[in-house]
Amino acid sequence: MSNQNQSLRGSRRSLPDSIYQVRWFFCLIVLPFAILLPSINKYPFPQATSQYSDILVSHFPNIHYLIQSLFHWKTIPLWSSAILSGYPFAANPLSGLWYFPYWVAVILPMPFAINLLVILHLIGGGIGVYQMLRGEQFSEIAALFGGLAFELMPKLYGHYGGGHVGLIIAVCWTPWLLVSSQYALLGIEKITLSRHFDKRIIFPALILSAIIMADIRWIGFAILLWVSYLIFGGLIETPAGESALYTRNRKLACKIKSLFISIITPLLMAIGLTAPFLFPFLEFVQLSTRRFLTSADNLAFSLPPAKLLGLIFPAYGDYFEWVVYPGILVIILALLSWGIKKNRKIFTYWTVVLILSIIYALGSNIPGSSWWASLPVVSLLRVPSRILFISGFCIICLSAGSLQGLIEGISQRSVRRSKLLMTAMASFVVLINAGAYWITGEFTKSLIGGLLFGSAGFFVIWMLIQGNRRKVWVVSLFCLCVVDLIVMDLSLFLPRNSQNVFSEGKEIAEFLTKDTELFRIYSPSYSLEQHIAAVYDLELADGVDPLQLASYEEFMEKASGVITDGYSVTLPPFATGNPKTDNQTARPNLQLLGLLNVKYIIADFDISVAGLEYINLFNKTRVYKNNLWLPRAWIQSLDSPIGHDITPVQNIIWSPNHITVSAASGIKDQRLVLSEIYYPGWQVFVDGKRRQIDQFGGLFRSVVLEPGDKVVTFIFRPMSLCVGLVFFLITIIFIAGIVYYYGHRSEQERI
Repeated sequence: MSNQNQSLRGSRRSLPDSIYQVRWFFCLIVLPFAILLPSINKYPFPQATSQYSDILVSHFPNIHYLIQSLFHWKTIPLWSSAILSGYPFAANPLSGLWYFPYWVAVILPMPFAINLLVILHLIGGGIGVYQMLRGEQFSEIAALFGGLAFELMPKLYGHYGGGHVGLIIAVCWTPWLLVSSQYALLGIEKITLSRHFDKRIIFPALILSAIIMADIRWIGFAILLWVSYLIFGGLIETPAGESALYTRNRKLACKIKSLFISIITPLLMAIGLTAPFLFPFLEFVQLSTRRFLTSADNLAFSLPPAKLLGLIFPAYGDYFEWVVYPGILVIILALLSWGIKKNRKIFTYWTVVLILSIIYALGSNIPGSSWWASLPVVSLLRVPSRILFISGFCIICLSAGSLQGLIEGISQRSVRRSKLLMTAMASFVVLINAGAYWITGEFTKSLIGGLLFGSAGFFVIWMLIQGNRRKVWVVSLFCLCVVDLIVMDLSLFLPRNSQNVFSEGKEIAEFLTKDTELFRIYSPSYSLEQHIAAVYDLELADGVDPLQLASYEEFMEKASGVITDGYSVTLPPFATGNPKTDNQTARPNLQLLGLLNVKYIIADFDISVAGLEYINLFNKTRVYKNNLWLPRAWIQSLDSPIGHDITPVQNIIWSPNHITVSAASGIKDQRLVLSEIYYPGWQVFVDGKRRQIDQFGGLFRSVVLEPGDKVVTFIFRPMSLCVGLVFFLITIIFIAGIVYYYGHRSEQERI
């Protein structure tokens, strides 16, 4: 952000050696393919646990359901009954419905499609960092180093192992948000001078929209980085050579007004562009367990202070939330920026952001954290360790700045400071290794890796500081950095082939599909995983998802017998994180589960409850039949408690947004009950006439029927989606008008 009139227009420095004129874009393009291509047809799992991956838990079932809806039912799904007895599919950020690149999986097979999507976004993120640094007047080689370090950032590959595809995509859009901000800063100058709106601030709105659609959980962190970057560039830095009029108009108040326009306008545009998703999502959140999050829930997975050693020592195979390693050469160069300080303003900005982000990542380990974690805005930034993506980004920018200084040459004073820092860092690494060996009597892989790559890194950078044979040492630095990061990246995920991941639970699913009735399954031990259930079109009363209806959780606490203590992404919750044993003492209420159309209960342990019939054993998994189960729809008298004295209804036609029931009422008014969750947006029509839909038994949809044969149709038409579409169209018209007006105006000015 130094000197807006030059850097933001992308001017390029002339570089001292011909080697730096070579465009090494093949590194940016090839390396993510080189890492992920061998496993492009496999599903990634976290190396630390090797048990569950969100690609199989969430992304595969949702994509499978989307494909089914498009090709079988010929409709875009707004509702899903796959898990948790039903939920608003269009309002769920993990559905992939609104981020259209996910739709590549409609035409390409899984997991190839999702892995290709990750690779392309990693490449895009690396190029985004390259473009951002070039906009800051960094040399091509320094900008390329930054882009390469971002593409190979170990935290990205750790979360890839966890299956957090949406998060990776959103993070990879973040550098482009800063690139669009550089472009928008020129618009701030224009707004300040002419006090006219500038169309350049549309671009941040488009990037913000992409981040919201990809993973809304990242948007809070992205906005914080974006706003601070804009404020630093718009307020702190002042263009050189201003005219008297320009200086007069660039008063602080005018700057603040221009920045306000350049921040609020893209935010409003982004809200409008994402309104068809955002409005249903906010409605869902207000009805979900997320609104009951405590400060302790917000601080989940805070970074343990001891993990900060991972900045220097690669923690191979570590838990993805706590991966902090940026690469030994990256961190050495970043620390050297304290001695070089080639661009003091950029150094100051990225250093401040780095320190603040690391402090925030420590979360519950910081005194008073429970207070600030409960604040309205901060409470949206759940899982503090996720901000480590920003920390890594800061370290990369600082390291690129140091490399820039070493390439161009630094003063003798900077050389002395840099050598002193290098000596201190090398001594620290040696002392840590010696201390660890003295305490444990052995060297861990992490310490050995830190020592080997660290020694080589110190040597290469020391020689680069000397200023001799720079070409050789820059190439060596790149090669060593790539090897270091690839070794770390490959240790963070474990690829498993499709045959392996779809074989577990296959026998149970095939056994259950022999039953042709409409029913649900409940497992207190997650014995039928969601991707297996999706393949065999089996519906679950339990499930894993960050968004769960509060009313359903309350009902399931009584039905499952599992006590809910705080927020959980699983239902039922698992107290110690071990599904196979955690809930073995719980005794389910078969009558309540029966109301949910639960016919089968599957568990990895014995369950002894009256009314539960043992059916079969598959390996160690037991299949039970609930003899108190009820059909998906029934008719009962108006005065009877729910589920009593019922007449089953068998004629049901189901599709994602449309359920038709043919029912015959008796000689007096009766109630039709559908074993589906009541949710705003569901409408009911009896013989084509709109009727009132009732929430019966605290959870279920029902409607009162007059005597006679009736055709009852339930349709999901959420008002929040309709309002969102209206806002979307208004925003599109507004943006199109701006582009046309200012494009026409620019044409006239040229004439």
